[in-house]
Amino acid sequence: MSWDRLTGWDKVFAEADKEISFRMEVADVRASGWSLGRNDDDIEKEAARRLKENKGIEYKLPDKKS
Repeated sequence: MSWDRLTGWDKVFAEADKEISFRMEVADVRASGWSLGRNDDDIEKEAARRLKENKGIEYKLPDKKS
C-alpha cells in the first residue's frame, strides 16, 4: 500500500492504524523480555524495526525534544 497516495479520511484512518500497530509492537517488545535493562527510546526503535521487518509498515519515530 502506498501511504503517500491516500487522502482525506483514508489517510487519517491509515495513520491511526499505523499508530495502533506501533503501540501493539511496543507492548510485544516489552513482553518479550528484550526490553530488560533498556530505556524507552531503545524499545521504541526496536518496535519500529520489528514493525517494518515483520509487517512492512514504516513507522517514523517522532523527534525527541531535549
